[in-house]
Amino acid sequence: MAKVSIVIPAYNNPAYLANALKSIVSQTYADFEVILIDDCSPISLRDTVDFINDERIKYFRNENNLGFAQNLKRGFSFSNGEYTVIMCDTDIMFPACLETLVKYMDENPNCSAGRSGFVRFNNENKKICFATPQKEVAKFDQGFNSISSFLRCYTGFSTGNIIRKKMITKEVGMGLQTCFLEPILESLKDHEFIFIPDHLIADRVHMSAGYTISREKKDLYDEIIEMFNDVLVEKRFVRSKKIGLQKFIYGSFIELTNIKIYAGERKLIKKILFILCHFPGVIFKHTFYIYSIMSMLLPSEALFFLKRKYLDYNACRLSKNTYLSDLQEIIIRYEKLS
Repeated sequence: MAKVSIVIPAYNNPAYLANALKSIVSQTYADFEVILIDDCSPISLRDTVDFINDERIKYFRNENNLGFAQNLKRGFSFSNGEYTVIMCDTDIMFPACLETLVKYMDENPNCSAGRSGFVRFNNENKKICFATPQKEVAKFDQGFNSISSFLRCYTGFSTGNIIRKKMITKEVGMGLQTCFLEPILESLKDHEFIFIPDHLIADRVHMSAGYTISREKKDLYDEIIEMFNDVLVEKRFVRSKKIGLQKFIYGSFIELTNIKIYAGERKLIKKILFILCHFPGVIFKHTFYIYSIMSMLLPSEALFFLKRKYLDYNACRLSKNTYLSDLQEIIIRYEKLS
């Protein structure tokens, strides 16, 4: 039985998936299995798996489209490893990713979850446009410290989370963001969390990435609130809940521009009214006014153009970092392999 199970909920994107799988089979750590769940893609991803030709990749295809959360949940049910690593089908692992994650988890047996640093790269020009800050390795005590620190480190769903499976008692949730976040938070009540600052993952930013926004059945903010109310019920977690809400609600106004681009003005207005109704404190946040007014007044095409310019600006700024330039070369190498 493999020590690490890498769960990949996949839908379409065969070219990106090929790059992701190439980066996995090229890892310096070899004791793993890949659980690839094809969520009834219009074109089967079996050919991509056959192209990589590695017996450690286990391919499953859903008869019907289950959606991201249920697809991830099904992947978890097939995983057998001591550790489970979550990976998006469009991302890339740097060569020492698994080796580093496993090393730190082995050295810290009371940690139920860990998270690595990562970079984001623009799919159009393969340039790095975001990088998590390089800090010291940090381990946080169970309970308040662990949960609060995890929430501060959390930057949305991305590869780079490792879970000790036996310490996860709560099932994967149903929400787009909370599906894996909820069971991790539950486990951190009684276990530690470790943050590994090494940039081990390359998270792909592609302009079609927001397609799920238009298909959300439940408001993202409403989903987050329900999760905190469900998991963080004890009094000792009141402050953790506050930190989480600030992170997800007050720290995500830029998401309003994505809603306008991918879901339209009607859903944007609904979202703004929801925030004002449930979080009146936003009236004191100048960023709320900037993003909400900009999103309402500018057409989607203009917001899309500004988003691309913002990525280009960040890429130009980060390109001066030699270390990040080396990582960018690795990304380009994997992109050429498919």
